[in-house]
Parts: sequence; C-alpha cells; structure tokens
Amino acid sequence: PQQVGQTQNLPGVPTQAELDALEREIDGLAARAAAVNSSLDTLQRQQASAGYGLRGDIVSKQTTMKLNLSKAQDAIGRNDAIRAKKYADMAGADVESLEKFLGRGDRAEAGLSYWGKPTLRSSSAKRGSVRSGSRAGSTFKYTSQSERSSSERLRYLKALSRSPKPE
Repeated sequence: PQQVGQTQNLPGVPTQAELDALEREIDGLAARAAAVNSSLDTLQRQQASAGYGLRGDIVSKQTTMKLNLSKAQDAIGRNDAIRAKKYADMAGADVESLEKFLGRGDRAEAGLSYWGKPTLRSSSAKRGSVRSGSRAGSTFKYTSQSERSSSERLRYLKALSRSPKPE
C-alpha cells in the first residue's frame, strides 16, 4: 500500500524533477530566442531603412521558432513533457539555424565573419533572378575591404588580431 504524500513512478509518466529540467531547458531556449529575435528585428529595421529586406527563409524560420517555442511553453505548463520536448527540440533547431545565420554558430566561435550587402527589395516574384542593373541575389555577398564601413573594418581587424598567426 502506498502512503499519503508519496508519488508512484508510472512508466511513461515524467517525474517532477524531469519536468523541472525540461522547463529550465525551455527557459534557456526562450532566452536564446529572445536574443535572436532582437538581432533579427534590428537587422530588419536597418535593411528596411536602406531599401533592403531579409530573406524569406529567414523570416519564415523566425516565425516557426516563435510558434514552436510558444507550443513548448504551453505544453510544459500543462505538464505534457512529450509535447514540450517535441516542440522544444524543433524550436532549438530553428534557434540554431538563425544563430548560424547571424554569425553566432561555429563560424563566430572560430573568429570568422561573413561580410556583405543584403539583397535589394524588388517586386519580382523570383528572388535572386537576374535583372539588369540590379543587385539581387543571395542576401549576403563577399565585399572588398574598401566597401566596408569603418565599424565593420574595426571588427574585422579585431578578429584578425585574435586569430592564430601562421608560423
């Protein structure tokens, strides 16, 4: 007989410790997602003021990240660990993709950067199609040192000073 106050471990039913760990994981994911959202929103405002726009796949990935995170938070609030883990994993994959796009992934840890100009907005339904006099194509392209702003050059020089010197 089970005494009052004791919980029985049923197969497939998560313990309170497992739910707490999953909730901490989702909270950490929410913090990373907030940082990504802030960076993407800033980038989007900067590009819009210059007549540019974010790539459609990045906007879509940001939207699915927000949706999956919301579903994970809702599921953990209902103590549904299976659905919470499912949506947390999907949101985590979205966050990682967006962090990589923003240069916070492996490239950023290695001290590498991707410099370039964003895609010019157009009314064309085909992104990246060849148009005369247009700078359409991928969102970022490599640029020469002279095309970088002074702040970009400073970041580039700092990154170079931290990179290992060839022997």
